[in-house]
Amino acid sequence: MRRANAEPYEANGDEDVPLNTLKMQDIDSCGAIRAGTMRRSLPTSESLSTLTTDGRLLFATRIIRLFAYGFLSVVLVLYLVQVGLSETQIGLLLTLTLAGDTLISLWITINADRIGRQRMLILGAGLMLFASVIFAITRNYVLLVVAAAIGVISPSGSEVGPFLSIEQAALSQIVPDRGSVKSFV
Repeated sequence: MRRANAEPYEANGDEDVPLNTLKMQDIDSCGAIRAGTMRRSLPTSESLSTLTTDGRLLFATRIIRLFAYGFLSVVLVLYLVQVGLSETQIGLLLTLTLAGDTLISLWITINADRIGRQRMLILGAGLMLFASVIFAITRNYVLLVVAAAIGVISPSGSEVGPFLSIEQAALSQIVPDRGSVKSFV
C-alpha cells in the first residue's frame, strides 16, 4: 500500500520491473514500493487490438451481461412485489434461483470442454432468454420458480453463472501469449 504523499508510479526505463527483481532499497519503511521503481501495467488499446473477433465478442457479451445483471438486481424484487408475490415467496424464489444457478453452472462448466465452450455459452444465453420470457409473460409462481432456477439469472448483480470460467478458458486460447496477462486485468 502506498502512502498518500507518494508520487505516482513511473516507468523505470521502457519496461516494467518484475516483482521478483525488487531489492530492499526499492521498498520504503512502510513496506510500499518506492515511486519511480515500477509502473502499473494497465490494458492499453494496443493490447485490445491484438484480440481476435472472438475475443472482442467475448468482451462485448460480458459487458452486456454484467449490465443486465446489475439492472436485474435493482428491479427483480420490485417486479416480484408488483406481480403480487409475498415476502416468503420472493425469498424462496431467490434462494432457489441461487441453488438452481449453482447446479446449472456446475453442469455447464464441467461439460464445456467436451461439448464445446461456444455451445455452452450459447446454451447459457438461451437459458437466460428463456427465463426472461417466462418472467415477462406469466405470474404463475411455479413457472417463475422453474424459470429462475434454470435461467442462469443473478439476483445479486454480480457474475455467478458459468460464463466467467468458460470465458477465461476461451480467452487464454485466443489471446496471443504476449498480451494474455493484460487481457485478464
